[in-house]
Amino acid sequence: MLNNNREWKVALDAYNEDKLEAAYRSGVADGVGSGAEYAEALEIIDAEYRTGQKSEITRVGEWLEVEADPNQHSLGIDEIGRTALTAVTSIFRTIGLQTGLPILVTILESKALLPPQLATTGYVTMKDPYAKYCLPFDSLASPDALRTRIECLAACHAAGVLSAESAATWLIAASEALSSVGVETMVRARFCAGDLPWLKPHELNLRLIGVKLGDDEEAGAGAALAQAILIGRYLLGIEKPAVFRKCLTYHMPTSVPQHIRLLMSNDPTRDACKHTFGYAPEYLFEQALAACCK
Repeated sequence: MLNNNREWKVALDAYNEDKLEAAYRSGVADGVGSGAEYAEALEIIDAEYRTGQKSEITRVGEWLEVEADPNQHSLGIDEIGRTALTAVTSIFRTIGLQTGLPILVTILESKALLPPQLATTGYVTMKDPYAKYCLPFDSLASPDALRTRIECLAACHAAGVLSAESAATWLIAASEALSSVGVETMVRARFCAGDLPWLKPHELNLRLIGVKLGDDEEAGAGAALAQAILIGRYLLGIEKPAVFRKCLTYHMPTSVPQHIRLLMSNDPTRDACKHTFGYAPEYLFEQALAACCK
């Protein structure tokens, strides 16, 4: 979500507390901004608000709830809950994070519209009462598809927690390599042939947040995420998950000297990569592409 401004502060504050009716009404009243800078925010609020109007929230575990329309999908709430519990637990265990953080898994209604960089993957958003995993309706195509989608969001959630939400977007997205999600062979081949650009860190960050996606926005977003996952697979291939975790926790200072170090840094994620993997991101990106093309 965008930073608050005076007009949108009420809407964003309500959204962050998952008070969606208040967020929706305030957002509609305030409009999308003179440069449409709040269009995506309103689109996301609208999707969650309309979903909430038709859905029920069911507790399926000590720390997990599911929000879904019981009349709109084939998988039962119990099966969604079991799949989510297994997926989150597996990812958290791999990265070394304890389960117990409150999570709400929301299955967005079938007609929900999302920005192109989120339309096929869904997203996780940290709200005041819980982390909310918002999944596109087609995530329910099969239990395996649902598990993979939740694994990806759980990986991003874990990366956000471990880095105090301060790591670069590409590194958060690279954490999806912890999941069972695959990257199509054709996509790999196009990266290797140069048909798809292998982006530099700053460029990849922009694509992942929906900037400069090109004429086919969903394809551009998909290619950016595929690159991030391939980079994550490379990093997890050369070092253990514990090193990846250390790269994330580098962003969360535990002492005054570490806090000062981060304040003085122009690029904490660059520093984190050099500190944990021994190289700057640019070199790691190059090596990840080389590994992909072997």
